[in-house]
Amino acid sequence: MVTASFLPLTQNRLPYVFLAFTAVCGKGLVPDFLFQGHENMGPITTRFFASKSISTIFTFVLVHSINDIMWVPVLDIVSNGVALAWSFAAAKRSFGTTIELAPLSESLAELRTSGLYCFSNMAASVFSGFTTLLIGAVVTDAAQVAYWSLSMTAVTAVQALYEPIINSLYPHMVNTGDYCFARKLSILALPAVLIGTVAFCLLSKSVMLVLGGEQYLEGSWVLVWASPLLVFSFFGMLFGWPVLGAVGKVAEVTKSTVISALFCIVTLLIASFTGMTDLHVICAIRCATEALLCGIRFYHALPVLH
Repeated sequence: MVTASFLPLTQNRLPYVFLAFTAVCGKGLVPDFLFQGHENMGPITTRFFASKSISTIFTFVLVHSINDIMWVPVLDIVSNGVALAWSFAAAKRSFGTTIELAPLSESLAELRTSGLYCFSNMAASVFSGFTTLLIGAVVTDAAQVAYWSLSMTAVTAVQALYEPIINSLYPHMVNTGDYCFARKLSILALPAVLIGTVAFCLLSKSVMLVLGGEQYLEGSWVLVWASPLLVFSFFGMLFGWPVLGAVGKVAEVTKSTVISALFCIVTLLIASFTGMTDLHVICAIRCATEALLCGIRFYHALPVLH
């Protein structure tokens, strides 16, 4: 909220930012990790489709113009509320899990244990977060900002489809050590991801039309330029925690993330200071960052996958 109050794009829309941030916090409380650890993905899948269907249906019903934009984060909050209630009810039914207050010392011990994993995931958010922050600060053309925002919304939606696969693979790899399966999955996934990425490019105008309307069709090229993210991000995620993390190479996972994050920050700042804040350049930097992350993790995972 503090950062949003200084950005021209958001300083007059703080209620929207607050609601959107609340929705993100609600999503972070959903205990998907519990079902992933038990390799019981059924409740997650059912809950995901139920909660997202609610928000999607009511978005079409209630959002008809820019004047209705506040409904979007409100519906996200409602959707995440349904997901929270559904998930905790399923956890209690399946595993007898209930919510209890833990001693502070126990909580701090857990935070220390999971700190490296948490840091790695937070560093990964720099890729999209810092890029969006920079665009909002230095790009004065509101249309260009909107093109980028809508494109990243579409990319993020596709990447969300990867998460159930990656998150369910990690506990499986920890429990079985079946790295041959990870290798086969990466080989089988490659043509599927490539075909999906090509389809994403071909449907770029349709995607932009659905997300923003006819006035944003001119920005469909941003989707095409950002499409390599779909390939690199899938394999970057696959070679990360499900492979390197499961084999105990946590330092390599974190190092790859930090190096890529620093590359993203430095190159974006150089582009900003030299006046090269064109969306073509920003798309190229964003894709190069994801490619670097994927490449580093693949290098470290190669001995494991052989």
